[in-house]
Amino acid sequence: MMKHIPFALNDAKQLCANLQNLIGGDFDPAMPDIGPIECVAVAPFDLQNKKQFLLHYLLCDDAHRALEEFHGLLYDVIIIARSLDITTDLVQYDIYTWLEKNNLVLSDVQEHRAAR
Repeated sequence: MMKHIPFALNDAKQLCANLQNLIGGDFDPAMPDIGPIECVAVAPFDLQNKKQFLLHYLLCDDAHRALEEFHGLLYDVIIIARSLDITTDLVQYDIYTWLEKNNLVLSDVQEHRAAR
């Protein structure tokens, strides 16, 4: 699994906005019991806060609201899907792990938006 450095909040938000086109796509071809990607979200970088974020996301079904509780400085961009059998069973990969598992690089999937 590839290690990566955390993002600053604005960088994470920008990357997340550029990856919304992944929603509805395959989460992991090697995991047929997992549904399509339902969310690309900015989340806390560290594992403990990421787990808390996922719990909040599961309860409110809103990634922005789930992130409101976190006031740290280190962020990640994660891909979220859920089990087809147990809808309360969320799975997530950070963006770089997801890219690695799908043999992609960031430039393959990023929507490039013109600056306004």
